[in-house]
Amino acid sequence: MNQITLKAYAKLNLTLDIIDRRADGYHNLRMLMQSVDLFDTVTITRGGEGIRVILSDAEIPSDERNTAYRAAMAFYRLAEIQPEGLTIEIEKRIPSQAGMAGGSADAAAVLEGMNTLYKTQISNHQLIELGAEIGADVPFCIVGGTKLVEGIGDLITDLPEIDPCYFVIAKGETGVNTGAAFRRFDECGSSSRPDTDSVLAALVAGDLEAAGQGFANALYDAADLPEIGEVIEKIKEFDPLGAVMTGSGSAVFGMFTDLHDAKRCEKALRKEVPFVCLAKPVDCGLEEIESL
Repeated sequence: MNQITLKAYAKLNLTLDIIDRRADGYHNLRMLMQSVDLFDTVTITRGGEGIRVILSDAEIPSDERNTAYRAAMAFYRLAEIQPEGLTIEIEKRIPSQAGMAGGSADAAAVLEGMNTLYKTQISNHQLIELGAEIGADVPFCIVGGTKLVEGIGDLITDLPEIDPCYFVIAKGETGVNTGAAFRRFDECGSSSRPDTDSVLAALVAGDLEAAGQGFANALYDAADLPEIGEVIEKIKEFDPLGAVMTGSGSAVFGMFTDLHDAKRCEKALRKEVPFVCLAKPVDCGLEEIESL
């Protein structure tokens, strides 16, 4: 096998809370996270010279700053394999600086894909530990589905698959730098803290209405971008079960159980917001498309 192609699914934060800041500078988090069927396509091919990352979005760096590149190097170190020629082609659909784990999903696909290509049989637990070194969302993107995520993103608890629903996701022109958002949180705190336990209980009970009422994100204030609140208010005009910013922003979403309402919201937003999509939950973070 010399090539593998995977779907790398985006994620949404139903809740995001920051518990404290650790001595090493990282933050302990507590989040309810959900994979959705918006995805990047990641193709990994052995051969050539060096590690090359080819992206459909020219604005995203393709060198050592890219999470997919760093994931490949980290995998080689863990597997004790001498780095060789490797090409990683990424067809981007997940918007950047959106809080939807686009880069993390790509990194997760590289770890999973290389594990298959090289037949190294590295356990999911080891891949999750390795993923946490690359980014807080990478471990979740490896497993995906509906999860409670804690620690620095490395402590993952399985939850029942979410009941059928629809997410209308929207992102304005401006993105949010994750590092800057966390720094602002450290300086200013938050007025928007979720009750994750209540939302968790509602999800387990299958009560999406109660769950949606509890959606909240501790990084909302720290995103410091007025258009985020403006888009949330536009979504609320269509009576979603809940509407909130995901991750560190700037994407937001509304959750619906009625497809007609979701489509009306999507149609209205497309007239005013650059990126809009209608998505459904999926029960995995990665999906193999083909291997050669």
